[in-house]
Amino acid sequence: MGIGSQSITPSTSPSLTTKGDVLAYDTSTTRLAVGSNGQVLSSDSAEDTGLKWVSVAGGKDIQMTTSAITTADFSTSSADMIDVTNGTLTLSGLTSDKTYTVFTWMSYQMQHTVVSTKYATTSINGVEQTKIQNHTSVARHDLETIHGCETGVTDTTTCICKLRVQSDGSGTYQVRMNNDSAFIISILAIEE
Repeated sequence: MGIGSQSITPSTSPSLTTKGDVLAYDTSTTRLAVGSNGQVLSSDSAEDTGLKWVSVAGGKDIQMTTSAITTADFSTSSADMIDVTNGTLTLSGLTSDKTYTVFTWMSYQMQHTVVSTKYATTSINGVEQTKIQNHTSVARHDLETIHGCETGVTDTTTCICKLRVQSDGSGTYQVRMNNDSAFIISILAIEE
């Protein structure tokens, strides 16, 4: 068996002109220009070379905020549902063209002065959530936790959650913010 040599002539290749360019093939070798920052190379049979640069879909937007409110206590004997003064928390930084599911949790100490029916609820961007009935015994200090959930929150860059309370008109409903414990509000917004 003899040893011979063979001459190899490189085929004419397109010039790679930019950092990140790649060689691809259609009916001949061709230059595929680099994609934009953050793009990845993906196969696509509809493209001449079978390749294209694509943007990678990002994860879902998740935003959260929590606040401990230690202002003066709030009292009311209103038979109508009213906003608790300083019982509001705003979550900023939402993207207006996205749709969110918003959860809110509120924990506070309440006191009432006579046996009566008391209610509390939260509102999320003005939409009142389901009311809950509080304890009705006299002169109790009860820790209350209330939550709300609103789906389809859109066209906004902020989310405003409020604690709202109501008495039956007999006796006072007091939300204790600075005497025994702080009033805690949390908001969680998750892109749908």
